Amino acid sequence: MTGRVVDTPSNAGLQGVELRFFYRPPGFALLTNPTRYIGKTTTNSNGAYNFKFDKTSFSANGGYFSVQAFKNDYFYGFLNQNDLIVFDLDSTHVNVPFIQNFVLFRAAKLTVRFVAETVTNFEFLTFSYSYGPIGNGISFPGGRKIDTMINFQTAGDISTFVQWEAKGNGVNISKKDTIIATRGGTYQYKISL
Repeated sequence: MTGRVVDTPSNAGLQGVELRFFYRPPGFALLTNPTRYIGKTTTNSNGAYNFKFDKTSFSANGGYFSVQAFKNDYFYGFLNQNDLIVFDLDSTHVNVPFIQNFVLFRAAKLTVRFVAETVTNFEFLTFSYSYGPIGNGISFPGGRKIDTMINFQTAGDISTFVQWEAKGNGVNISKKDTIIATRGGTYQYKISL
């Protein structure tokens, strides 16, 4: 497996990204974690990496191959910030080299304050946001006062798309916004109903 790891929004190669590779057999395990560490590599000054391992011993049973990335002040997803991708092992493609490029996002925070000072008439309030191919959200039941703040991880220095809506019982309010949080900073966003 070869490729590059790049920064957003610059698209420049990231040096010093540690990529870790894992194998997980098919099925679910409730009491144990059957994931096996395969190895790691680090990107060079251009963000390029190269990783080889013999998949023959893994392909007979199927399963999954995953990659994680680690670099200070960068992340990928909001749940497990280091998980990049999961591949289904296919025995027909064993030990065939391929190119896989990855993008990492500059870390920033989005703090959202939800305020409904009177008992609301709507059934639910839904909030979601997205950056790159990643999205996240939350819903609140209506019929009550709301005053709460939630912190979300988002990407810095690129557009984050925000949308919220309050619906039900004759209420139909929605809004879409675009914000840009600076790298390492916190963007404050307020929803008042």
